Amino acid sequence: MEEIKRLPSASHIRFIECSGNTQSEWAAPTLKTVQGTHGLTSCSEWTGVPLSLLLREAGVQSLPGPGFYEITGLAWSGRGFVRRVEVSTDGGRTWHDATLQEPVLRLAHTRFRFAWRWDGRAAVLQSRCTDDTGYVQPTLAELVKVRGVHSRYHLNAIQAWRVRTDGNVENVHV
Repeated sequence: MEEIKRLPSASHIRFIECSGNTQSEWAAPTLKTVQGTHGLTSCSEWTGVPLSLLLREAGVQSLPGPGFYEITGLAWSGRGFVRRVEVSTDGGRTWHDATLQEPVLRLAHTRFRFAWRWDGRAAVLQSRCTDDTGYVQPTLAELVKVRGVHSRYHLNAIQAWRVRTDGNVENVHV
């Protein structure tokens, strides 16, 4: 802890607001207090050593080099049970079944795991969920085709992560 205290720290003020804040007030006044009408916000100041600095000092690298990795994540459905999670390591050209970790519960996070051997070349990782109603998580292009780019809620498209040859991982659209 003393070593960590010697590292430079940073402070950040972060604000969050629920997308439902004031939502009930569009047509007519419905709630009786400011807490009810505008209270779904929070603001906090966070101070400490940035995790990126701490990991760099510890010698950790987001991937340190080619080799075996376990891809893990959370899947969920707002419709029912997660029945299948597939993982792609080539930008969605091919898909492979991941292992679901028990318990698999209705309307709950389901952890998944997939063994991957990285060869050191650039890769794009994705996962997609299928639920018990047969709904398959859409690609971003499929979702944009239906909703456009100004939709406000539930961007549930397949997320893509680029693994660069140096092992850095970044959020990308494919």
